[in-house]
Amino acid sequence: MRLVGHPQGVELPVRFEAVSLARFTFHAVCLASHPFAILKKPTLRDLLKHPLILGGANTSSRIQFDHLVSKCGLCDHVNVSVTASNLSVILNYVVMGLGVALLTMPAHEATPMPADIAKKIVFRNLSQILGHDHIVLLHPKGRYELAHVKTFREMVL
Repeated sequence: MRLVGHPQGVELPVRFEAVSLARFTFHAVCLASHPFAILKKPTLRDLLKHPLILGGANTSSRIQFDHLVSKCGLCDHVNVSVTASNLSVILNYVVMGLGVALLTMPAHEATPMPADIAKKIVFRNLSQILGHDHIVLLHPKGRYELAHVKTFREMVL
C-alpha cells in the first residue's frame, strides 16, 4: 500500500487499484502587485507568459502540470525560473519576484505564514485551468486488504 499523488490524465499501471482519499486545488501564488494577480479569468496561456516557480520534476503536481502543457502543445512556452519543494523557500522566491508559483493547496493552510509575506502575496484558484491533484491509496489489484490498511483508509475517508 502507498499513499501517493495521482496526477489527472496520467494512467496508473494496470496492476494497481487506487482509492481516492482527497483532492487539492491548484493555486497560483504571486505578488499582489504582479500582473497575473489582477486578471479576471486567467488562462493557461496567461500563466505561461510569466516565469514559473514549480515543484520538482517527480512531484505529482509537476507531472500533472507538464502533462497538461504537453497535451495543449505549449511546452515551448514554459519558462521555469526555479524549482523548489520547500514551501517556505517557494514563498520567499515569490516575494523576491522570481515568478508565479504553483501549489496544490494554499500555503496558508499548510503552514503558518509570516505576516510580512502574507500581505505581499495573493493566491489564485486555478482549478478551472489545472484541475486538482488527487491523493490516492494505491494497492496491488486483487490483493487482500490488511486490517490496518482498511482502518487507515476508513479514517481518512
